[in-house]
Amino acid sequence: MKVFNFNAGPATLPDVVMERAQKEFCDYMGSGCGIMEHSHRHKLFEGVLARANENIRTIMEVPENYDIVYIQGGASMQFAMIPMNLYVPGKAMEFADTGTWSAKAIKEAKLFGETKIIASSKEDKYTYIPDPAKMTPSEDASFFHITSNNTIYGTQYQSFPESKCPMLADMSSDIMSRKLDVSKFGMIYAGAQKNLGPSGMAVVIIRKDLVERTPANVPTMLRYATYTENDSL
Repeated sequence: MKVFNFNAGPATLPDVVMERAQKEFCDYMGSGCGIMEHSHRHKLFEGVLARANENIRTIMEVPENYDIVYIQGGASMQFAMIPMNLYVPGKAMEFADTGTWSAKAIKEAKLFGETKIIASSKEDKYTYIPDPAKMTPSEDASFFHITSNNTIYGTQYQSFPESKCPMLADMSSDIMSRKLDVSKFGMIYAGAQKNLGPSGMAVVIIRKDLVERTPANVPTMLRYATYTENDSL
């Protein structure tokens, strides 16, 4: 009997995907060793990475002025990496607080600089998303952050706000579930385990100009440029 996991965490995968992964785990493409045993610099793994990048770019219609990278730590690590890399002193980080995960992102941002909540449904126990058309992020904010789908509360943005500052979106639970205009966002990120892949990894789609913001004192492995310049390797 096939069991479908509807709990929080890893999503159910198609049988054909699991069967292929099982086969290639021990012997990837006749190489004599499994995909997990190959060097990340081996030509066979380069092909895996290139296909993953191309699939995301094609499916989501990601413009050429965006980088696609894979970073350990899941979406929760991004809650800290974002302010570390993208906060501009003197320009507040602005948030819409619509659930548990946006609240966690706000908590991390407060460790690094001025943080403002410009829309919230917290007082009503996150039972709705404030009208996106009435969200007015400051033009000179460091960024404006939203959480596109709030799994614990069952609320999802059906339309997105307009923002003249970079709009960042945590799309962990609904990435690739619908078409969207990536160019409206400065950055989209998602914990891979819901829709895309294994737990513990985040997919980050970031506009190239934002990568250049990182202050010099950010540690190497917490810098977006470390991943964009090395193709996530």
